[in-house]
Amino acid sequence: MNAPYVLAAGGTGGKVLVWDLATDTAPTVQPGGSSSAPGGTAVPSATPSASGLGTTDGQPSETPADSLPAPIATSSGPIATSTPGDGGWSTVLPALPIGAVYLDFGFAGNGDLLVVGTDDVTKSPAAVWIARYATDGTRKARVLVARKMQAFFGADYVEIDQHDDSVLFTQVDFSTGLYHVYRVASANGKVLERLDLHKAMNAIAATAEGQIYGISATYGTWTDHRPCIVDRVGSGGGIATGVDYDLKTCETIAHFTEPFYFEDPMAIDVGTDGNLLVLDWGEAGKRLGKEPAGLGVATLTPGFDFVRRWHLPSAWQMDPKYFGIPAQGTFLSGDHAGNVFIDQRLESADLSKAIGFRLGVFDRAGALLATFGSGGDHAGLTSPIAGRVDDHDDLWVIDFDPAAKGWVVKHLMDRPWG
Repeated sequence: MNAPYVLAAGGTGGKVLVWDLATDTAPTVQPGGSSSAPGGTAVPSATPSASGLGTTDGQPSETPADSLPAPIATSSGPIATSTPGDGGWSTVLPALPIGAVYLDFGFAGNGDLLVVGTDDVTKSPAAVWIARYATDGTRKARVLVARKMQAFFGADYVEIDQHDDSVLFTQVDFSTGLYHVYRVASANGKVLERLDLHKAMNAIAATAEGQIYGISATYGTWTDHRPCIVDRVGSGGGIATGVDYDLKTCETIAHFTEPFYFEDPMAIDVGTDGNLLVLDWGEAGKRLGKEPAGLGVATLTPGFDFVRRWHLPSAWQMDPKYFGIPAQGTFLSGDHAGNVFIDQRLESADLSKAIGFRLGVFDRAGALLATFGSGGDHAGLTSPIAGRVDDHDDLWVIDFDPAAKGWVVKHLMDRPWG
């Protein structure tokens, strides 16, 4: 399957959810044609595509930046706009042509937007670019990344390291099922280093100080050792230190005991308050407070001290038979007040098709304050992904603009939920 792009996670029963971004049609289901990463994440096939891209040891072959296709031009001046009925949202970055998408974005150390995108999301691996914008939409620079990357649209596999403005691309080796990270300079697109993550680790997040943290939903270890579930990544990608389900130092000789602070992590990020946010799935009664089965959010300090946890409302839960796997790669963000912003892909009851994206705003206790996008109770967004909060706690998202028939980046300063 070379043309349709697999939309985020969640292959089941030999089927995967795809969205034909080349024609802007609704999501469909196609059998086979993709590989599944550990944990069930559906990803594009690693076999060479019609474009002639090869692989090396299950990875995209190195491609010099000067041989990549020229990027599609975008406005270099400020374009931030808003109209009545937008719910306070301003469009900061313009719609891209059909087939081109903004994959993810974050904030540089000086507050600029660092945006990652591709001009043809139907290719895997894809030629990707990094662009720097002022917050009014003025483009300052745009470079092509020196190698093609797997592009996971709708899932969080790109991080911005604010301490040096580098971009971290999480990739998977299809021949082994193991994950690794490329650190890329945002100034010139050059690959600075490769981090080979611990064999159980499948997602990372970076703090403003440049520390990298990772999660492991499963962990192979001796039965008398504490497994490493949430960890700080060391040089080369290994585990520098970490904790198990009980927040005890991992890889020490002991058994973990219930109740747990978290169970199987599906996503991780860092809030503007500096705390770690972990979205996990757990069995009934095994976590704090006899929490029911399903998805919950745990907040930890960078030193792995417990801050709080809460259970997602029933409307935001998933079919328990999938053990939370469709939530792998979920976008998380958090502000200084402890509010948490969660993106979620909506699917039909039988998972035969994706029906949109929504963004939920939750307070520090887990109460739902607002919903944007598909079925949302607030105006201004259609199908939001990559909800991000800046240092001023303003909310930013990638959204689909039906009028322009393309993906845009939007900004909200005045919060309707107070």
